[in-house]
Amino acid sequence: MRIRNVLPKAFFALSLLFLSLITLYPLAWLLARAFATPEWTWTLENLRQAFTVPRLREGLLNTLWISLLVCCLSVPTGLGLAYLSARARLPARGLLRLLAVSPLLCPPIVAAVAWTLLADRQGGWLNLVLKALGLPGVLNIYSYGGLVFVTWLLTVPIAYLVLEGTVRQVNVELEEQARLCGAGQWQTFRRVTWPLLLPGLTSAALLCFLQSNIQFGIHAPIGLPANIWILTTLIYTSTMVGPVDLGVAAALAFLLVLLSLLFLGGQQWLLARRRYTVVTGRSRPAAPAELGPWKFLALGTVALYLVLAVVLPYGVLILRSFKPFQTIVGGDFSALFSGWSLSAYRSLGEGSVAVRAVLNSLWLAAMAAVGCVALSLVVGYLVFRTRLRGREIPHALVLTAPALSGMVVGVGFIYAFGKAPLALYGTPWILLVAYMAREMATAFKALEGPCRQLDPQLEEAALLCGASWPMVGWRILWPLVRPAAAGGAVLVFIAAFRELGASALLYSHGNEVVGSVMMVIWHDGRYQDLSAFAVASAIVCLAGAGILRVFIGGRHAAGSRSRCGQSFR
Repeated sequence: MRIRNVLPKAFFALSLLFLSLITLYPLAWLLARAFATPEWTWTLENLRQAFTVPRLREGLLNTLWISLLVCCLSVPTGLGLAYLSARARLPARGLLRLLAVSPLLCPPIVAAVAWTLLADRQGGWLNLVLKALGLPGVLNIYSYGGLVFVTWLLTVPIAYLVLEGTVRQVNVELEEQARLCGAGQWQTFRRVTWPLLLPGLTSAALLCFLQSNIQFGIHAPIGLPANIWILTTLIYTSTMVGPVDLGVAAALAFLLVLLSLLFLGGQQWLLARRRYTVVTGRSRPAAPAELGPWKFLALGTVALYLVLAVVLPYGVLILRSFKPFQTIVGGDFSALFSGWSLSAYRSLGEGSVAVRAVLNSLWLAAMAAVGCVALSLVVGYLVFRTRLRGREIPHALVLTAPALSGMVVGVGFIYAFGKAPLALYGTPWILLVAYMAREMATAFKALEGPCRQLDPQLEEAALLCGASWPMVGWRILWPLVRPAAAGGAVLVFIAAFRELGASALLYSHGNEVVGSVMMVIWHDGRYQDLSAFAVASAIVCLAGAGILRVFIGGRHAAGSRSRCGQSFR
């Protein structure tokens, strides 16, 4: 339906202006820097040097294959967890939702450090346990498998949060009608459920691909000691290790953008082959499915994932936070439980920088989450629900900045907002804008499935009843997309709270955040302080994410559909 109200056009103009400001403007500076010398004379030397960087071909192939493997592992795992928490009758499903997203509370660099403590071939704690049991300690985190494994653990919650809202939105009446027509369970899933899940699945795959591309916090602690080069580590050596060459780093960063655009193009081609209208005002939540004897297998699989993603990493961080020194190579199992101290937690309580960093990260992450969800709702409606000219431009802008490494985004923001007319450097607002630019795609992709699935007849009926366009959005669209919006907000909040690369470059004295403090502690090699700070900040982040989910999603977000039939007069 062609919308005649002028309000959508005004929102389109404002959203396009803001997205251009936080994406195109910094990237234009990066692009100019890629084709300019430090004296700002135009040259192609940076591009030539970028394609002659040692190990470029190896880094490009490693980035592509590791990201694809992570996608192939994360999306099925996230779909399984989403189905069990949304459609299956399992005990403590609320606890499952909480634990499924808990790996995101641990910043990538901390998760990587935790697994180097666990699975180092020489003195890893798991290898010491295996040797104490008379088994060979053969675990080696410094490998391709280690990189894929740790990245998989941190991207499964992203796929889960995106797919949980999609699974809940599936119209169960279509599945019931297929079974009444004689279709079996497998045929119903293949012919009915799978096409309905496809928008959410492709969105989850794209987000996992983008996130695995830019996980420098994993690539550096695990990949560099193993001599496995990724595009992010090549960019790091160009920006932080002498001789520093920001022009070459900017040129390398655009290779990440090209990879992401290729993957995005594949997703859009796949979705363009179908039309999706599966959520109607008459749909109802699905009754929890009985798993029968498969319940124990499902519980065992979930328990194994939670042990790998939560218990072991957080367990070793808690133990390491009490232990001043790392286990000596060749030591025995008893050395793990000797020499404990509370000095790290005492220093955290006495240090004003750590407390200030946690408080700054809390309000910045909350504002970034609310801002990203609100803007994503506007952009999603304009892209998928209207026929406005140029509506695909905001879609492309949303997916641009997250494809870049956080360090390169930080460099672009320093150039763009470091001086007049938009001088934000040295203030917390530059961190907020950077977080929104990095995480806008996360919120948008979380809402893409519901925005595509909504039946336009709902809006048409409301408009015929005399509702205005804002009332249609608040009384019709918002209740239907609210569960997915809550999931997207939690994703953005957690990602912004633990963001590392851009935070390390853009913070200033008095505006420290969790990521910048962790980077400083890691560079100093203070693993006990890093573990204690990670445990404390994870607890705070979990509490903040829970409050934000209740604030946006409500206690009965799915039941809010019943209001859609009320009068608009």
